[in-house]
This record gives sequence, C-alpha cells and structure tokens, in this order.
Amino acid sequence: MKDEVVDLLDIKSKGIYMDFTIGFGGHSLNILNKLDPEGYLIGMDLDPYALDESKKKLKKHNNFSLHNQSYSAFPQILEKMGIDKVDGFLFDLGISSHQVDSEHRGFSYMKDSKNHNLHYRGSLKIFIAFVFTIGILFLIKYFTQKS
Repeated sequence: MKDEVVDLLDIKSKGIYMDFTIGFGGHSLNILNKLDPEGYLIGMDLDPYALDESKKKLKKHNNFSLHNQSYSAFPQILEKMGIDKVDGFLFDLGISSHQVDSEHRGFSYMKDSKNHNLHYRGSLKIFIAFVFTIGILFLIKYFTQKS
C-alpha cells in the first residue's frame, strides 16, 4: 500500500514533503526515491526508536531531516528551516505492528506485559489519542469482518 499512498501524493521531483508520522520510514523512502537532490523530506515522529530506524533506512539520501516531535510542532520546524511552502503532507495514523508486537514497548495486547506506554513518555493527551485510535481500529476491524 506504500506505493499507492505515495502515488496519490503526486510527487514533484523538486518538491518539499512532510511525513508527520514517519515511523520506520517506508513511505518516506518511496518519497525520497522520487525526489531529485533539490527535493526535500521532513520526517516527524514521537517514537525515538522509530526515528533511529528511519535514519538507517533513509541513509543513502542526503535531502531529509528527522524531528522527534509531534506533528503539531510543524509550523515551528518549517519556520526554523526557513520553509514557507510545502508540496505535500503524509499522515499514517495509528500504531505499527512493531509497537503492538514488542512486549517492552507497553502497547501489546497480545502479550502479558505492563502497559507503560514508553513511546509517549508521560503525555496524557497523546495517550488518550492513542487509546481513541486503538478503539477506532477495533471498531473498523469489527465492522469490516461483519460485512
């Protein structure tokens, strides 16, 4: 599905794109592969582990920056970078299978582990959004299986 999502962004080779939930960098790699060296990608994520993995995946490219911040901080990042226009935004909302499958992350509902949500380190608002997202995912799964 990465290819279809990136195709819908209609990438301009010299454009500037933001991946607000970069995760492990799958979509971003596809975006970077379509950009010329003059194009640029800005990746954001709250998960420092995911950002480290993205950095490894994207390392052959020089035209990107990664930021360990919520997507709500994007205006400040753009201002600091001197960017006033962006050609496209990507939000891949939800959580990754790695976060659910990794017992130590505190998200697993499949393993008996302490639900400590290290990913968000104390942010109650984001934790509530996470719980809401999980609820929506379960509803989607429930209703798509019924049809």
